[in-house]
Amino acid sequence: MTPDEADWLLARMSVAWPVKMLNVEEVRFWIEKLQPYDIEDSIQALNRLEDTCKFWPSWSEFKISLRAVRNSHEKNFVQLQPVEKTVGKEEALRIIDEIRKTQLNKRV
Repeated sequence: MTPDEADWLLARMSVAWPVKMLNVEEVRFWIEKLQPYDIEDSIQALNRLEDTCKFWPSWSEFKISLRAVRNSHEKNFVQLQPVEKTVGKEEALRIIDEIRKTQLNKRV
């Protein structure tokens, strides 16, 4: 994100939470922290916070929201591997029986 985009985001935050007055050091802090992140992800994170925070969020609250947005882009499934070999019904039952005898007894 560019410094101008970070400024825009801070301006939007000031509209969402008008009671908070930022001093120069706080503006510098937020701009420095925001710059490594994508503006679109940051806007989505801000949208989430606007709906849940009554007061100006801390950086850690913003970061948690940003992480949630970024994680939502990740695929939530595992790629299945091709089957290397298949077994018949009798062999499958034997394997299941072996698992029951060895693995289920360990839970107790």
